[in-house]
Amino acid sequence: MTADIHAHLIVLAGCEDVRVILTVRVPAWELEENRRILAVGDEVSSWLTFQEADEDSAPAKEVQVIRGAARRVPTWPGGVRGQHPRQIDLAGATLYWDALEPVTGAVELVGSVCTNSLDAPDGFPETTGAVRRLRMEWQDYIMGEDKSWHVVRDGVRYEEVSETYFPPAETAAPDEEVEADLARRARESYDAEVASGRLKPGDLFTVVLASHGLKTKIAPGTTETRWTGVLVDLETAASGLV
Repeated sequence: MTADIHAHLIVLAGCEDVRVILTVRVPAWELEENRRILAVGDEVSSWLTFQEADEDSAPAKEVQVIRGAARRVPTWPGGVRGQHPRQIDLAGATLYWDALEPVTGAVELVGSVCTNSLDAPDGFPETTGAVRRLRMEWQDYIMGEDKSWHVVRDGVRYEEVSETYFPPAETAAPDEEVEADLARRARESYDAEVASGRLKPGDLFTVVLASHGLKTKIAPGTTETRWTGVLVDLETAASGLV
């Protein structure tokens, strides 16, 4: 993993300004929630969270070196129990971090950064930056013997794009047994209405039926690829947005 760790820390020639380009993961559900499209050149603002890397954490392309100053954040309901809420300040960006130890001052950390659209401590600042690169993230899943989907380890791929998009929704093929059961139950309901005198033969009839026991015919070992997020190279506002 070491070879893939990168730090986008750029000193502008002849200037004292330092600009930072963070690799930030945006979960697919955040964009789907508002049907939001991201494009290279966009200006975006969000709370950002940092998580230290370990063997089972983020894919290598999300892992980066973070250099900044950590300071204590008062305990709040959204913090992880037993950990130490911290604010990491770096050039033009602020990250929230649930630290394992009560560290303060200068830090150099290895981990991943993710947007957070749900909650943050009172007064916690958002980070604003310009989108410089976009990569759609695709994850493989496999159907297990327990009839549920499982993440395929190392099954992550990235698609370079200038603008994000929403993959077309896939419609499951109708189950013949379920359709036959619905048709039978609809006919029984219609016959009961006619027999009761509430309908005459040939009258239009509308009935809403729920399908029970919907069967899954996906065989164990089947692999499916899903869009799971976007990697954004975010240039912080410290260097000025253009």
